[in-house]
Amino acid sequence: MHDGGVFGANAMSFAENFSTDCAVLSAAGIDAINGFTLFDLEEAHFTRRIIERTASRIVAADASKFGLEAPVAAGGPARIGHLVTDADPPEPIRAAAERWSTRIHVAP
Repeated sequence: MHDGGVFGANAMSFAENFSTDCAVLSAAGIDAINGFTLFDLEEAHFTRRIIERTASRIVAADASKFGLEAPVAAGGPARIGHLVTDADPPEPIRAAAERWSTRIHVAP
């Protein structure tokens, strides 16, 4: 699946120029065991680099991502401080988020 994102060596080089206060990231899947996952390996590398270079990390994902498992981990789920979504996650994900110290925000 291709979502129109551009990743790879040029994007990684670009990201090296910045250290940010906040990053809003995406996820293709969110599950209680693997955390936040992606389909594209290059996107995962880019996401991990951004996670390393930012102080506050937010994942914005709609409820359709709950329980889905994409093949590539986006990085340690405990490094994500906030999950913004459109519905309450199922209990296994809610419990995992508590273990990760990830705050869940359901947008109205």
